[in-house]
Amino acid sequence: MKNDILGSAAVLNGQRDACPFCVARLGAKPDCGARIILLNDFRAGMTGTVSRVDLDSGFPKTAFLMRADGDAPAVEQIIDTER
Repeated sequence: MKNDILGSAAVLNGQRDACPFCVARLGAKPDCGARIILLNDFRAGMTGTVSRVDLDSGFPKTAFLMRADGDAPAVEQIIDTER
């Protein structure tokens, strides 16, 4: 049987206890215009604004675009909530 971290007791307990990683892991894709903070990868701690959520079929359904604070105005990055 596949180990499904999304439904694991650790993640569910973390969400209940307001762990920011667990809440984000189980949350829905944010709305366009929402302010977010990246919790992992090389840009952990970076804040920004969700700029687009309706990406084409070449992207995972869990992906969206973000404009990070401090980046040039025309720069966007792909964020995938599954990662």
